[in-house]
This record gives sequence, structure tokens and C-alpha cells, in this order.
Amino acid sequence: MDILNQARKNKNELNIQIYGQIGGFSWFDETVTSDQVYKELENFGNDIDVINLYINSPGGSVTEGCAIYSALKRHKAVKNVYIDGQCSSIASVIAMAGDKIAMSPVATMMIHNPITALAGDAEEMRKTANILDIMKETIINAYVTKSHLSREEISNLMDTTTYLTAKQAIEKGFATEEIVFDVKNSEFSNLENFKIKPKQVINSGNTEKKGGESMGAKNMQELEAQNKELVEDIRKEAIAQERARINDLDALDVQTKGKCKDIIDEAKLSGKTRAEIVENVLAKFIENNANTEETEKVPEDKNPADILNIRRQESKKVEVDNRAPGQTDNTKELIADIVNLANA
Repeated sequence: MDILNQARKNKNELNIQIYGQIGGFSWFDETVTSDQVYKELENFGNDIDVINLYINSPGGSVTEGCAIYSALKRHKAVKNVYIDGQCSSIASVIAMAGDKIAMSPVATMMIHNPITALAGDAEEMRKTANILDIMKETIINAYVTKSHLSREEISNLMDTTTYLTAKQAIEKGFATEEIVFDVKNSEFSNLENFKIKPKQVINSGNTEKKGGESMGAKNMQELEAQNKELVEDIRKEAIAQERARINDLDALDVQTKGKCKDIIDEAKLSGKTRAEIVENVLAKFIENNANTEETEKVPEDKNPADILNIRRQESKKVEVDNRAPGQTDNTKELIADIVNLANA
């Protein structure tokens, strides 16, 4: 495979795909070699500030993968790694070259001990075993630069051939974030508090450019600028929904003559809607008016749910007109109004 067909320069950014086996020969998959990657980095020169590396690979040659890792680490550009599918074996070592390592929610990472298909006598096999132990230690050298785990913990995960989801890889430090897909705009974004912000990065390494400018923040600012109408529509819709929620709660407060103000005020702060608290409001209102002439006495052994059900039945016998909230002095009619609000 000629990696020239997969590397693309866009202004000061270089996009490279590692889709397929790393090094060696395969009848079924195209292969990516360290020599190809090195030549690509040389061909595009030192004017590259950002390298975006996209990975979907089952792994391959340990030495080829380690050379690719070293070539990427040596380059001065900020490295953003995007794991699109599988990132197994030595491909996971290459991923560790990233300042940012973002995994798709449908991607997996797999780490394991290095293996060999070589054969030989007992003496040759013992030599091979020693070489594999050395290779394992070099692989761990890459993992510990990103992971929160100790060398021993990483070694144990390799011993058992461990597969990791995006969330598990982030927890252990093998990845820095999960990719969130914005389907409408075909970009990666995270909408939070009605403003596009970059996701929190865990152990991301050095992603600072000269002068302290954050690449993540810059990219998110550009994304927001490109989608001003979308962001503004989301903000306006959220504000309208919040106003409607507060107005509903205020109407309920008027209807209950302030007797359930504590429940309603708490709902305003917690974000609850009228529908979520109306039954608690009704139960408290009934309790506050249990001794009035308008409210029939309920047996003491009834629980709040039974009381509420009784009042619902009573409300069906009361004709509810179009009175504005609070325009009645009859407790039974007021209860009917609240029950109708709950059933609205």
C-alpha cells in the first residue's frame, strides 16, 4: 500500500490514516510501514503544526509499530489520535504518541503480550522468550506515558489480553476522551450549558502551542463560530422552556394560595416541572385544609396516596370552569383545580 494515497495536507494540518495491518505482509489487508510514515513526515516538512492520525488496525509488527510511534513523537506538531474502530496490539502503542487520544464510542482497544510464530529447539525458544520479555518492557514504556496505571498493573492487563471500551480506556488513561458525534453538522462537539465546549481531557499530555494557545479551545471556538445559528436556536429554545416551567410553577403557587410555597420554591431550584411535584403539592394542600368545613374528614389510617385518590374521586363531582388561578374561596373547588392541573 502506498500511504501517499492516505495522507492529506490541509493548510498546516496533516491527516494520516492507519487502516490495516502494521508492517510485514498480508494477503488480506493493506499494510502500513514505518518507512512510509517517516517519508510522509519528511515530505510534508516542518510547516505542519497538527497531525491528525486515524486508526483502525488489528496491529502487526512490534518493531514497525515502535518505529512509527517514535517518528510521530519526534515530530514537533501536536498529535491528535482518533481511534475509529479497532486499535489492537501494536496499534495501541502507536496511539500513545497522541497528545490527544479520542476514541469513537464504538471503538475498542486491545493490549496483550508480544507473541511470535518462530520455531526452533529448546535453546532457541529460551532466547526468543527473553527477547519477548524485552519487547514487553519497551511496549510498557509507551503505555506508562499516558496511563494512570503502574507498570505492574499494565503488565497484568497484557498478560490476560485485555479489551477496553472507550470509557474503560479513558478511565485507565489509555485514551483522553470519547468522540461525540454531532450528526447534523458532521463534526465532533459537546453541547453543554447551551454552548459548545471541548470535552474534559484526562492526562492529555502537552497540547499547548507556542504562546499558551490551546488547540482544543481554538478548534471548539471555530466550530461554534461556524454553527452560530444552531447554537443560538438551542439557547433560545432552552430559555423558552425554562420560562414556561417557572410560569407553570408560579401559577401553581397562586392556585394553592402560597400554602405549598416551600415545595414550589425547591422545584424552581432543582429544575423540576409542575407535573413532577403537583401530587406532592396536592397532598400537602389537603393536609393543611384537613380541618376546614369545606374538606370532608378522611380516616386517620389512610396514607397520602389513598388521600390523593379520594380527592381525585371528589374532584370528578366538582364542575371546574375557566376561573383564573386563585379566583375561588371554596377549598373543594380549589382541590379540583389542582387535580385538573395534574391531569393536564
